[in-house]
Amino acid sequence: MNRRCFSLRKTVLLVCVVGCATFAYHLAALPYEAHRADDSVRQFESHDRVRRDGSGQPQATRASIFSIVADYFKPTPENFQAAIEEPNDVKTTPKGPDNDVMPPPNEQDDVKPPLEVPDDIKSPPKEPDDVKPPLKESDSVKPPPKEPDSVKPPPKAPLTGGKRTAVIIMTRMRSGSTFVGEIFNQHPEAFYVFEPIWALEHHRNHTYNSQHFQYEWLRSLSDCRFQGVQDILNYYLTAKGLGVMATCNSINGLCAKYRNYTSQWPGRCPIPDDKMATVVGNACLSKKFTAIKTIRLEDIAPLQKIAQDAGIDLKVIQLVRDPRGVIASRLSLVHKNVSVMTALHSKVDEKEVRELCNWMTRNRPTNQGTNSWLQKHYALLRYEDAGRNPLGVMKKLYKLIDIPAHEDVTKWIHSHTKTSKKIKERRDPFGTKKDPNITMNEWRTKLSFEDVKKIQSICKEAIDMFGYQNVESISELRNSTRNFHGPNVSLLNIT
Repeated sequence: MNRRCFSLRKTVLLVCVVGCATFAYHLAALPYEAHRADDSVRQFESHDRVRRDGSGQPQATRASIFSIVADYFKPTPENFQAAIEEPNDVKTTPKGPDNDVMPPPNEQDDVKPPLEVPDDIKSPPKEPDDVKPPLKESDSVKPPPKEPDSVKPPPKAPLTGGKRTAVIIMTRMRSGSTFVGEIFNQHPEAFYVFEPIWALEHHRNHTYNSQHFQYEWLRSLSDCRFQGVQDILNYYLTAKGLGVMATCNSINGLCAKYRNYTSQWPGRCPIPDDKMATVVGNACLSKKFTAIKTIRLEDIAPLQKIAQDAGIDLKVIQLVRDPRGVIASRLSLVHKNVSVMTALHSKVDEKEVRELCNWMTRNRPTNQGTNSWLQKHYALLRYEDAGRNPLGVMKKLYKLIDIPAHEDVTKWIHSHTKTSKKIKERRDPFGTKKDPNITMNEWRTKLSFEDVKKIQSICKEAIDMFGYQNVESISELRNSTRNFHGPNVSLLNIT
């Protein structure tokens, strides 16, 4: 019994000794592990990679917790000496909670790489020193506008005597107006407008077809201000049938910036309605002068108010042609079955002839002293004079409007005063590649002598007024050497 009790005491004592030794070992090793944990935490925090919660405060790490425990249980020099060293045969130590405390490293493993930080907690890169603070809302830079949105109008082109230069060619159908109009259209600084009154005649609002709106519309085109006539402008640029884009270089170039070439009819000008007046006005002002050609102006009277406008330097050119040549050209359209959107006759119609010649004489000023406004604003041009000397007439026309001529106009005249070699262009009744000397005498072969006498009888006053000569016999009519146009009577030098 005593032996058993003695053996039991030895066993208990042995267990106590082993337990005390193990406890002493942990007390001695704990500061070392805590020190390693503190080093890792400091290295982790030096890279600004400490996890933060929603309040912005650093989250406690396991290593920092053990650091606090190590400081609390840090042994004093007295009890450290009393610590029992680890026996040589002890090679392993129990793992701490969650395997966070690892055994001391071997000699070859005493240097470990720094802790890797997960990608999701890496701090953003530091901003360079030259980065400027963000702009305030009021200082924010706005994106530039798109091309169609013209923000500011361009500066006005040089004007004559501080005025906007405008020239209006008024004539009748088949009087050579296409050829004369192209003399201005080919100038790169011209804002050329083809048959603007057509828009008044064909607009769904029939009240526009009046002298009042003729004045408003032509004045707007002359000084590039389209407020108040937007409806007419929109119809002029978008209606089918007139062919504005094929005849007006400057307008076609403007509309090309807005045109959708995949549309069924690319001839339209798709400028937004609310911007059209401004966009077209800016394009007009960017050119040195405005040139307008019309065969639909019945009377010169509406142009007087435009000529007296303080901001417009207006020149009116009345273009006329031998009435025998005009009627012969119109009959050719009927024979070729060409539609010109107006009533034509297959034979010489007295009413049509009378209307033509009355227009010629009514708008030709016979006494410019009485009509004083015409003295500096009116010029007469015969198509025959332009055909015989196109370059000379071109120079006089540009002298009239006080604008330098351009080499593009000269090149165009050289290439369009000879009969085209292409059959299609020769047969085109509206083509411009024709020899004017031949064209102005074609009536002598297309009209019978009886038709010639009828026209001469109705237009006696006009033929005398504009310097044409009568045909007295059929032999004279067929004599190609005979000239019935007389000397040059065009008045282009205005004093």
